Amino acid sequence: MRFRLNQIDDNKFSKQERFYDEFINSLGFTLVRKKECDNKILKYFCTVDLGIVFQQFLVLVFINKKSIELDDILFMRSHINKFIDKGLIITTSKISRSAKNESRKKNNIPIDFIKKGEIQRRLINKQKK
Repeated sequence: MRFRLNQIDDNKFSKQERFYDEFINSLGFTLVRKKECDNKILKYFCTVDLGIVFQQFLVLVFINKKSIELDDILFMRSHINKFIDKGLIITTSKISRSAKNESRKKNNIPIDFIKKGEIQRRLINKQKK
């Protein structure tokens, strides 16, 4: 059975939340801590600890949002504290040019994206295993 990403968007939020919990745990982080969430955004603090390398990520999942805009990047930046090394946004939405530009702004913590195509690729690879 092939899993289509748009099936996630049709389900209730609790099913989406469970899906993203599992998805984030599959990304290879050493530690994943789920924080506050509401009906549109899931928030996680994730750590990569390889002994020599230690990085902390703030991961936000935007659910049922048409597009990621500059305000969403600024929202994420407002939740980044001094212990966070990088931001990560997971979304099936389109990402505006202003949001992309802000995510790469110099002298700020970088913010990367995992978009719909990457989520689909990872799901397909997981099914093949």
